[in-house]
Amino acid sequence: MSTDQPDFGTRIVEPVYFRYPTGWMSWQAILGDLARGEADARLRIEATPTASATAWTVEVEWGANLERVTHSVSLAGALLALWDTVIDRHVLYAGDQSKRGPGVYEPDDVLDIETQAAIQRLLGVTRAAFGGDWVVMMTYHPVAQADQRVHSRLIANDGAVAVSAAGATLIDGARGLMRAAAPHFPKPPKAQKA
Repeated sequence: MSTDQPDFGTRIVEPVYFRYPTGWMSWQAILGDLARGEADARLRIEATPTASATAWTVEVEWGANLERVTHSVSLAGALLALWDTVIDRHVLYAGDQSKRGPGVYEPDDVLDIETQAAIQRLLGVTRAAFGGDWVVMMTYHPVAQADQRVHSRLIANDGAVAVSAAGATLIDGARGLMRAAAPHFPKPPKAQKA
């Protein structure tokens, strides 16, 4: 009998995992999965000023579980570190979790360019207006009403300024918060006529 015959035996095949365009979209899918068992599942993002940059804190909560990453220098890094913390401490899916979820993204792939720009614009204007006395918070909660999934809040000037907005996406939340906070931002000086 020849050994050149093809082997039609059973072979182990690696499952193919769906890859979302961004790590943030992957986080949204994870929260959707968690919300099926725990309706209160949510992810919170907090930005606070430091002397030279912004410090990021992110946390995910579902049921009695709460995981947090603090003092990160970038939002993307914080979200990736949070996923590492979650999969180190919890089993969310059967099998190899290294090939699914936000952990398969590089920091440049966590947020799309437009969302990054909207958040940076919001933080830049907020820093210019309030110096080092502000906090911006965004919470993603996978609810059926799309325009209520992201809640944004700005607190500044020792609590004298407190505004909020809601939207379907992070970019909507950032833009909505910018519009809501606009009356509290200083007005540019009017140009003198010659």
